[in-house]
Amino acid sequence: MPFRGGPAASIELMNGNIDILFEGLPAVAGLLSGKKLKALAVTSEVRLSEYPEVPTMGESGYPNFVIKGWIGVFGPPRGLPPEK
Repeated sequence: MPFRGGPAASIELMNGNIDILFEGLPAVAGLLSGKKLKALAVTSEVRLSEYPEVPTMGESGYPNFVIKGWIGVFGPPRGLPPEK
């Protein structure tokens, strides 16, 4: 089901309309600390120092399930310097 961003998906998860959500930590950190959501696992190869109690997907029985973060910076082509 497509959503218009992470906050909308988080609301649907809290309302029980979806069962699971993969989301970046910054987007849900407040909901985790406020006990509105519970982290089941992280997709990194090692546990996060911020949440040492949350297992990795590998520890949860999915040994080859690793997703590394990717962040892009985007802008309109007009006015940006040419690619180097």
